[in-house]
Amino acid sequence: MSLLWHAYVNRWNYPIGIELTIGIILLLGALVFLRTTTRGKYKTFDEAIRHLNLKPDSQVLDLGCGRGALLTRIAK
Repeated sequence: MSLLWHAYVNRWNYPIGIELTIGIILLLGALVFLRTTTRGKYKTFDEAIRHLNLKPDSQVLDLGCGRGALLTRIAK
């Protein structure tokens, strides 16, 4: 975001193509990361859980990989 701001502020002093391009790429990368972190992985979790065909009395072992978001989804 700071590269985009720097490019905008100094747009009259010199060509800003490189800073603008890098700033846009970094911003798009951040948006993709945010989308994946907040929604994308949960869609993948739900699909994986459907394929497991778990019964209500099934036992699941969580090996401590992460914050437990998948295990919380399975518990529901």
